[in-house]
Amino acid sequence: MYNENQVSLIGNVGKVEIRSSNGTKYAIINLATNERWTDKQTGEIKERADWHRLTTFRPKLVALIEQHVGKGDFIRAIGKLRSGSYDKAGETVYTVEIHMDRIGFLSPKDAAPDTDTEEMPF
Repeated sequence: MYNENQVSLIGNVGKVEIRSSNGTKYAIINLATNERWTDKQTGEIKERADWHRLTTFRPKLVALIEQHVGKGDFIRAIGKLRSGSYDKAGETVYTVEIHMDRIGFLSPKDAAPDTDTEEMPF
């Protein structure tokens, strides 16, 4: 049996952070995806935004994000879903994030490269 863990998200960047841990840089992107539907009872159009935490430790991808990704950018991110937990004041906090393998730029920007080309960062 074949199992696959792959996530593909398209949305707008809310916040970009470049951090360092033990001398290794990594990137965190908060990405908003939107869902729209029509309420069957009222006919009213409803909308909901979900926020996703994307992370990567891949050096070339971190450099690309640091140079070309900013708040409001429209991107596509591909990666793997990861879950975890930590203790905060005696309570267990559960987390879910996407570990990014690739990113694509969907909004026009000053010559931002698309990583779906031959120079993949992995």
